[in-house]
Amino acid sequence: MKTINNKIILSLAAVLVMGGFSTLLARDNKPSVPKNSKEWYMSTRVSVYDRASDTTHNGTNPAVFGKLSVSRDGYDVNDVLAFGSAANLKAEVVFVQSSWGERTGEYVSDYHDTNGGKKDSWTMTVFSSVPNAEVTLTWDGLYELQSKKGQSGWDEAKNLQSDNLENLVLVDTETGKKIDAVTNGELGTYSFTMGAGGSRTLAWQEESASNARPPKSLETYIKVKQKEEKQKAENAAKEAAKVSKNNNFGLPPM
Repeated sequence: MKTINNKIILSLAAVLVMGGFSTLLARDNKPSVPKNSKEWYMSTRVSVYDRASDTTHNGTNPAVFGKLSVSRDGYDVNDVLAFGSAANLKAEVVFVQSSWGERTGEYVSDYHDTNGGKKDSWTMTVFSSVPNAEVTLTWDGLYELQSKKGQSGWDEAKNLQSDNLENLVLVDTETGKKIDAVTNGELGTYSFTMGAGGSRTLAWQEESASNARPPKSLETYIKVKQKEEKQKAENAAKEAAKVSKNNNFGLPPM
């Protein structure tokens, strides 16, 4: 199978430098970053398979989203505008911001603030000029961030067991299908056929922590189930002992 990489319009490194924090691309795990930090980011990548030419096209940039204490839900300097329209490209995923007034346009990053405990969402659009494009979305995990004390930039660490990641769900707004970002420690993917429209809108959504979520690992799941079964057996034994003690040949319980 042949693979064609679209010409890079804007590297993610440049994107993040423009946003004031090039350190987000570093892949070194740094233990100074706390688990479940309020500041984090994740990247969504797109590839399109053209069955007619047996060719795979990769998007030029990932769609980067997350939360920063210095950002806000509307436009801020960490939201970076894409170069040109994605509508005629063979594979691209962007955040189409149509309500930002003079800042309206297609963006390759969308950061929100960290205020409050509200559930949040990020809407993105996949474009492809390939007829009946076979689209695959992937993500490489979530990176927790911590501001460097007295310095500019962030320390970061990839965390596949973060509650932030556990609570993220990808929603296909056309079909209503939901895909967990991670299940039992394994990152998900999502594939679909675009059809004749040339675009599809999807959204990353946070689910509240009170919702039932998959265990962080199969090992954790097994331990939890074993503990539940043991507790049930102990409770049943206690109830059986009470019945035996109280069954005093019809006399009142002692």
